[in-house]
Amino acid sequence: MVEVPSLLWQIDEIAERADFLSVGSNDLMQYLYAVDRDNRRVADRFDPLSVGFLRALRAIVQAGARSATPKHAPTPVSAVVPASATTAGWSRPISHSG
Repeated sequence: MVEVPSLLWQIDEIAERADFLSVGSNDLMQYLYAVDRDNRRVADRFDPLSVGFLRALRAIVQAGARSATPKHAPTPVSAVVPASATTAGWSRPISHSG
């Protein structure tokens, strides 16, 4: 499960060894921006269409494509905001849980 930003620096190596890539989108976004999503003063920073988050998703998608590793995006990215996954380069249907 890709849910901490430090994994983005080794995503190619992970994708080569993994059976699939799953994105922990809530945690990835929260740790990427160091934002407490429950804090009303900074919750607006928790944006699944932000450039940084889309670049992170794109890196995961591209690593999966290079290694032919299936990708999985749990809720909310695939169910609540499908545009973020589409914009990041997910060209096939995304399975999701939740």
